[in-house]
Amino acid sequence: ANITRISKIPIREEFPNEEYDFTPWLEKNLHYIEEELHLEFTDDVLTEVPVGRYSCDVLAETVDGKKVVIENMFGKADHDHLGKMLTYAAGLNADMLIWIAEEFRDEEIETIKWLNSISPEESPVFFAVQIGLIKIGTSESGLNIKTVVQPDKWSKNVIK
Repeated sequence: ANITRISKIPIREEFPNEEYDFTPWLEKNLHYIEEELHLEFTDDVLTEVPVGRYSCDVLAETVDGKKVVIENMFGKADHDHLGKMLTYAAGLNADMLIWIAEEFRDEEIETIKWLNSISPEESPVFFAVQIGLIKIGTSESGLNIKTVVQPDKWSKNVIK
């Protein structure tokens, strides 16, 4: 049998710069996030949206009117980007926060779970989405997306 391994490749191999390469690509390809999280965005998607002296990577809206802040980053998630995402969400009055990184550590996962557990009712809600690239042998790069944390609607309804 002619079988080969799947190999992970750094996102920087396809997107040298997060702000100028990856964020614009993500803006045009939000359907991957829609599919993974079972959401539907409107066509009104903005990038590098000013929030005070900072810039939100992606600001989107769902078809049911929820404002979505997306913080994307290369490499391992870190508390610096978590703080940025929260700052953008507060400044833009977001209903949903999606943090995209190549890898999440236990600390970030537990923090996003905790934020979901203390958020009132349906908003704001927090997602952690792992994104990466893979190849099979010498194939073209393929996108690999995995939801790491999502809101737990069942426990929110039980805790009421």
